[in-house]
Amino acid sequence: MVGKGVVIVASWLGWFSVFLVRFAPSPVLILIERSFNLTHGEASLIFTSYLLAYAVMQIPAGVLSDRINPSRVIAIGLAIMTVSGFAMGLSPTFVTMIILSFLTGVGAGTFYTSSTSLLSLLFPPREREKVLGIVYSGIGTGTSAAIAIGGFLGSLLGCFLFDIHRGIDRFWKFL
Repeated sequence: MVGKGVVIVASWLGWFSVFLVRFAPSPVLILIERSFNLTHGEASLIFTSYLLAYAVMQIPAGVLSDRINPSRVIAIGLAIMTVSGFAMGLSPTFVTMIILSFLTGVGAGTFYTSSTSLLSLLFPPREREKVLGIVYSGIGTGTSAAIAIGGFLGSLLGCFLFDIHRGIDRFWKFL
């Protein structure tokens, strides 16, 4: 059996990564809009597809956690979230991005009920408040990291894309 400290750290990292992926598109949304020639409303479908899948997955994830091991549900869900989240950043089309965002939400949606179930099994009621406080601090940390890192990378990427577009414009003017 894995130690309780390892479960706390793993749960914190799980919440961190779920919210990192959830908020990663926020600071680069304007770049996504420009890349795919979208309105702000159209681009918001990225978040809508993620949150819809996230919400819908809560019930099946809880049922699966009760029937099989919550740790397995967590591992499978986070694997789906990680792979589809990275792939989303490489999407060649907006439709692909929406589908991958939905899959990311499916994977992330397994975490809440499964991790709560796991923590409830491992920790007695008198310890749960402290453990949940520690674990849930990963939510704010992941959100903050997504905004900070995304903003920094978005500004670098935005400058890079602007230079490419300016170079292409110069090339066409030259011809």
